[in-house]
Amino acid sequence: MVYHLLQYDAHEHQDVDACIIVARELTPADSIHFHRRALIGLVTEYGGPTSHAAILARSLEVPAIVGVNQLMKQVQNGDTVILDALRGKLILRPNDKELAEYRAKQTAYQEHKKELIAHLDEAIHTLPNRQIRLLANINEISEVPMAQKYMARGVGLYRTELQFIAKERLLTEAEQYTLYRQILEAFPEQPVTIRVLDLGGDKFLPFAGTHHEANPFLGLRSIRALLTQPDIFKTQIRAILRAAVHGRARIMLPMISSREEVLKARKLIQTVCDDLEREKIKYKKDVPVGIMVEIPSAALLIDQLLPYSDFVSIGTNDLVQYTLAVDRGNERVASFYNPLNPAVLQLIHKVARACKRKETPLSVCGEIAGNPLYTQLLLALDVDVFSMQPAHIPVVKNVIRHTTQTDLREIRQRLFRFKRPENLKKYLAAKVKPFV
Repeated sequence: MVYHLLQYDAHEHQDVDACIIVARELTPADSIHFHRRALIGLVTEYGGPTSHAAILARSLEVPAIVGVNQLMKQVQNGDTVILDALRGKLILRPNDKELAEYRAKQTAYQEHKKELIAHLDEAIHTLPNRQIRLLANINEISEVPMAQKYMARGVGLYRTELQFIAKERLLTEAEQYTLYRQILEAFPEQPVTIRVLDLGGDKFLPFAGTHHEANPFLGLRSIRALLTQPDIFKTQIRAILRAAVHGRARIMLPMISSREEVLKARKLIQTVCDDLEREKIKYKKDVPVGIMVEIPSAALLIDQLLPYSDFVSIGTNDLVQYTLAVDRGNERVASFYNPLNPAVLQLIHKVARACKRKETPLSVCGEIAGNPLYTQLLLALDVDVFSMQPAHIPVVKNVIRHTTQTDLREIRQRLFRFKRPENLKKYLAAKVKPFV
């Protein structure tokens, strides 16, 4: 029902009042139909902060709070609410004093944001010899202006599957080619990392020949699904390689767990190249092919994977989920979902060291890349490329501009001495507080 309620046409419903959507839960299919003019906030009873619905809301600069206990029993249609996403606070039917207080906070926040944006084009002088780049995570072409507004230096993650969900069918090669070309032409001379279809999990695509599974996040998803349905994979690769003529495309393989998966995928990509060559269709040769490290096995086997990977991107959302056995979309275990868990940090550290040793380009594209709490930590682990929701770029850039080599040295020395993640969090928060 939410899907149909959100399917407004921008031209037919220009008079729709701005509203905050309150729902029991939202799937990625629901979320991609958010009406940009009407939606100003999102609150759900179920879900975690790194669920796809929450991520998509942030990509639209829509404040969101998820996992609010007993939400639907307390909120009524037409209620006035204050949604403070920065503090995870929802105030139902606020009084005049609370409204005045939050209007003042809102004004101060907007002024601070304008100040951060004003400094976006300033160079980073505090970390010499570091080639730091802030890229954008995007879901569709309509988000490109936002990425350009915040001066993203390319696209570190383009989630291609969301357009398939929006259309409720498999896209043709021609349709995909048009989408990828538009994204590439929007970022001339800058890298655009196109993630191949991330099927499965909470992104169920019945039209792709998939079916419901008892445990979909551990089932036939992402690269596993594509390798069992090579025609879908090859059609997408054809479209990417053809569109790559118009920019600096990179192909990213999601949910890699073994060397064999990379080799099979690369073999199929080479088959597509041979087909295009034989058909005399113009395409870009030698498009970089990289992997996402989202599964502990990929991090542990990183030395075996690097010889077949032109670049690596750490997807921390799933890496945390699979390392700690915590469902990222389940609010009941949200307190266990902790990127600062020593096990997660050890895996990120291992991947970063291996990439540095082999001189393989490395980025982080999970939600922690756009959270200023983790910025100095990632820099200390030798991560130079951050890919995030575009709206997060100003504050992350501000933290980087005020970070010194001394700060990073101190973090490296103390990082693995913390016995409790909570203490590490307090330490990192105190260091970045003046810049956030």
